[in-house]
Amino acid sequence: MTGADPSTADKDGRTPLSWAAEKGDEAAAKLLLEKGDLDLNAKDNNGRTHLLWAAMNGHWRETNLLLNKDADPNIADKRGWTPLIWAA
Repeated sequence: MTGADPSTADKDGRTPLSWAAEKGDEAAAKLLLEKGDLDLNAKDNNGRTHLLWAAMNGHWRETNLLLNKDADPNIADKRGWTPLIWAA
């Protein structure tokens, strides 16, 4: 038995890392980043990346964690908002 694929997205295009970033679950985010071969710049159905979810919700630990893993802070969602805009 191998377990679940951490890059599998739900009906909204959200992955477990996306949810961890939104909720500010640093432990889950670290585990997913350590165990999975994830696309850090993957977008959900609204064009939001994991980093955008973390920044949008004020989760600075998760934001820094993703930036230190080279997530791109310049990727905009469908409305044109980037993680940098949310962080400002």
